[in-house]
Amino acid sequence: MRRFGRRVLVAFAEWSLRGRGPPPEPRAPAPHVWNLWDLERSVRDAIGPDTARDEERSFLLMYLREFADAGGVLPAEFDPLVRERFGDLVETARP
Repeated sequence: MRRFGRRVLVAFAEWSLRGRGPPPEPRAPAPHVWNLWDLERSVRDAIGPDTARDEERSFLLMYLREFADAGGVLPAEFDPLVRERFGDLVETARP
C-alpha cells in the first residue's frame, strides 16, 4: 500500500508540473536615476574609519560630475555603478 501511495504522489507531481516552464528569473529592479549632489551629501555624512573607501567614493563622484546634467542628475545607465559603490548609502535613500 505504501508503494502505491508513492506512485500516486509522483504521478500527481509530474501531472501538476506538466506544461510549466522553469521558474521565472528574478527581475532586476527598475533603473533609478541618482542625483550626484545627494550622493555627495550622503558620502560626506557617512565619512568613517575606512579612509580608502571614502577616498574612492570622493574620486568617483568627481569623475561622475562629467556625466551629470546641470541639476546633478546622472543618467539611468549609472544605476548599477551607484548601487555597487554606494550601496550602503543609497539603499536607505531609495523611494
